[in-house]
Amino acid sequence: MIQPRSWILTDPGRFVPDNSEEPILSPMLVRLRPAYCGICGSDLHSYKGKHPMVHPPIILGHEISATISEVGSETGLNIPVDSPVVVLPSVPCGECYQCRHGREHICSRLKVIGNVGLNGALSHYVDVPARSVVPIPPDMDLARAALVEPTAVAVHALKRMVYEEGGLVIIGAGPIDLLTALVAKAQGIDPVSILDIRDGRLRAAQNLGLDNVLKSTDSDLVEKIYTIHPDGPGAVYDCVAVSTTINLALNVARKGTSVVLAGVPEDPLNMDAILIQDRELTVVGTLMYNVLDFQEAIELIYRNRIPDGIVTKIVPFEDVPGVFSQLAQDPGEDIKVLIKISN
Repeated sequence: MIQPRSWILTDPGRFVPDNSEEPILSPMLVRLRPAYCGICGSDLHSYKGKHPMVHPPIILGHEISATISEVGSETGLNIPVDSPVVVLPSVPCGECYQCRHGREHICSRLKVIGNVGLNGALSHYVDVPARSVVPIPPDMDLARAALVEPTAVAVHALKRMVYEEGGLVIIGAGPIDLLTALVAKAQGIDPVSILDIRDGRLRAAQNLGLDNVLKSTDSDLVEKIYTIHPDGPGAVYDCVAVSTTINLALNVARKGTSVVLAGVPEDPLNMDAILIQDRELTVVGTLMYNVLDFQEAIELIYRNRIPDGIVTKIVPFEDVPGVFSQLAQDPGEDIKVLIKISN
């Protein structure tokens, strides 16, 4: 098979190879040569046609490490060709209320490279605005650098909680969930409990050095949580985002603390709202990150505060359709899967 230049998601469950020539670079953009691209839960939602904001045809891929291929003449970017970088995929309008008040990541007209309105890194080139180009240390491993974006999600999520003490409970042991636990641990938050229904993900959590790993279907789950967190957890993260998990979060949260909705709901959630009122809980969402979160994530990865074991598989670019199909059906014990696009 001739390796395509790009993979285009044309319909749910269908990638089409594309070998179009690279267009002339806009003087306002930077052309990157993607090295590695991580597969995110939102990519799988998009692949299954379950992401409300993603509309094919589109080239997916927003967890990007790359090198600079060409710099547009009007970007003002002073970074040499071949420099290693990561991509801040959020592209705000710069004009709405949120942008004017320093909250570009929740811009009213936000576009996201490889996700909402802009093509991403499942291609041998990707053109991005200069503000999206974030330099990394020249000796940083590009495979590990592809973890910066999801790690930044975790860094930002941990800033969203109303927290005093008591540690965290994290519902779900997928990639973002595990990264949230690992970043919390790196920040000195203790204890951290992580729950999942899948034995493979629980083993993965243990292999990453997480201590309080619980099966969410255990009949004595709440009792176990309160054994680990005697006064109740200082915050609860729902990274699954179904009605069962949000209500579990509301039930185990200590009065006066917060529940953070970190997962992307595929369907409307039915919440036992009396628990929010009666316990004075703060329920907040978390979306993406800002450039400071990116810088913190780069530092955590560069200083080896995130274990190598978070990446469980690296697959070649030509295998994109097959690996998406497999992960959408059953991720098994895979945590973070990377696509190797170029050397």
